[in-house]
Amino acid sequence: MGDMFAVVLAVGGVFLLATGGDPRTLSVPAECIYYSVLSAVFYAFCSIYPKQLMMTLDNSFLLMFGMLFGGIMGYMADPVTDLGTFFHDDVLFDIFMIIICGTVIAFICYNAGLAWLTEEQTSVTATVEPAVSVIASYFLFGTTFGLFEGTGIIMVLLAILMPVMRKWHGN
Repeated sequence: MGDMFAVVLAVGGVFLLATGGDPRTLSVPAECIYYSVLSAVFYAFCSIYPKQLMMTLDNSFLLMFGMLFGGIMGYMADPVTDLGTFFHDDVLFDIFMIIICGTVIAFICYNAGLAWLTEEQTSVTATVEPAVSVIASYFLFGTTFGLFEGTGIIMVLLAILMPVMRKWHGN
């Protein structure tokens, strides 16, 4: 029953964030919703499926294979034909920050942490990401959140924390 309530909280919170409380409008582009759902599906798959692989194969090898496969799929989806625009200082810096700092290092740290953290600790740690994203969007981009969006943020965070807190308290 508690898990179902957590799912309802998460879905309701995302609904409030995406619509601002009005089901006839979206606060974000529709593509954002599609890519977010797709990202969530892949995140869940990548967190659950490779557990056996991670126990038999080297994590660096799995990371390399995943990045290579992702790069090949990305090229197939949108092939880059003009490499001249790629080699500018600002573009290279952005790519370094996004790919190396934001993806590779973060993914290596996440996978390394899985070896030492319990499932509950991993869930709590993952809770930090949406909160940091919201705070960063407020300070860096000047994004404002109304009552419905704020309620949605709280609902999503509660949905993530609820199962963990229930396990810690033995209920």
